[in-house]
Order: sequence, then structure tokens, then C-alpha cells
Amino acid sequence: MNEHDPYPAESHASETAQAAPPRRRRFGALAWIAVVLGVVGLAGSPVVLLNLLTAGVATVGLVLGVIALFGSRKALALTGVSLCVLANAVTVVFQQRLADDLGSSPRAAATEKPTTSTEPLTWGERYTWEGGLSVEVSEPTDCLGGTFTNGELPADADRPVMLRIKIINNTPLEFDATMLDLSTEARFAGRPIKRYFSESMVMDWGCARDLRGVTTVLEGSALTYPITYDVTEKPGELRLTFSPYPTQNPAVFVGEA
Repeated sequence: MNEHDPYPAESHASETAQAAPPRRRRFGALAWIAVVLGVVGLAGSPVVLLNLLTAGVATVGLVLGVIALFGSRKALALTGVSLCVLANAVTVVFQQRLADDLGSSPRAAATEKPTTSTEPLTWGERYTWEGGLSVEVSEPTDCLGGTFTNGELPADADRPVMLRIKIINNTPLEFDATMLDLSTEARFAGRPIKRYFSESMVMDWGCARDLRGVTTVLEGSALTYPITYDVTEKPGELRLTFSPYPTQNPAVFVGEA
């Protein structure tokens, strides 16, 4: 014992404590980076196309966060990992929603097989030509309440009926709807029937104008327009034939009107 130092053990312990270096926090910076990248990824996850970039950012953050879990800031690292996982999960949800929307669009039906049957179709069914162009015809509706240009039905009119023609263009090119419209042939009870055009009929009481205005059907889109024919008062068989392609079979629709 040193006679000049009455508390040698306590003095030595105090000096040792003062000399000990501060404890170093391992991977603390990585934990913070993971949190920041997770926030960035989560913020961009609902934005289509941008979320492809932010998903990559979140993936990098996920890797750094996992490494940081072995360091001293485990809670912070776990927060970063959770944010990055959540960001990628939200991105997947929005990308799947986009894929579903594209899958339900007309363009998604481009792989629809051409109609091979020569049997006539009926109202509400679809005919598809080789190349991807399709047509549908709605059920005829009476339009006796329609107002004609002279304020009344023409003297020779029996029973005007209106149908809606829908063109679905799944070809790689634009399609001019007048090509199909001009090729339309209509027969009622086996006889040709009169068609009313916009010059002799105005829109009223459900009797609409014929095809006019914009007639271009862009690739991957559809166009619906009405046509009106005069049939007899007694219901009978209405037959519509569409021949937009001279080298392919026509689309034939038959049903009661």
C-alpha cells in the first residue's frame, strides 16, 4: 500500500473508467439509410411507372436494413426493413391493378380467335374477322316516338326500329367505320328495307342519328353508333349483313324485330 495514496483501488478504477473509449454503434448509418429509402419507396409506390424505380430503391433499403439488424440500432433497422417491405408490397398491388385494367381493355382481346362458323349470329353476340376487327349488334328497339324533320313520321313509315352497332378494333391499324357502315345490308322478312339517315331524322325519344362526325376507330378502341330501319308493324325476322372485307366471309346477324 502506498502511504501517500489512502484509496489506491478506488483511484485505479476511476482512472480505468475515464480511459475507456465510448462504445461504437455498429451499422447505425445503414439503419438510417434503410429508413430513408423505405420512406421514398413507400411514397412512390402508388405512382404507376415511377413505382418501378422506387421499388428498386426500397429493395436496396431492404438489403441495408437486414445488414443493420446485426448492428446496435436493431429497432431502427427493423423499422427500415418494414418500410421497404411495405413499399414493395404496395407497388405489387398497384402494378397488378394496372395489369388487370389493361387486361380488360379492347386491346387485350387482340388474341381473340376469328369467327369460323358460317351460322348467323343474333343480337348481343360478337363476330370477329381475321386480323382482329369485331362487330356487335344490339337488340332492335322501336322508336315510334321519334321526331322526324317534318314533325311527324313519313307517310310511308310503318315501324322504325333502331339498333346500335359496336365496332371493336383490335387490329394494329386505324379502321374507318364507314367501310363497315357502307357494306351493311338489311332485310326484313326476306325483303330489303329502308334506312333512315340523319338528313331525315333528328335525335329524340331514343331514335338517334346514324354514323356521322368522327368515324376513325383507333387501334385498341371501340366505336358505337346507331342505325334506324323501317320495318312492318307486325314483328318479323330482321337480317343484317356486314362485309367490310371482300376477301373474308361477311358477319350475319339474324333476330326478331
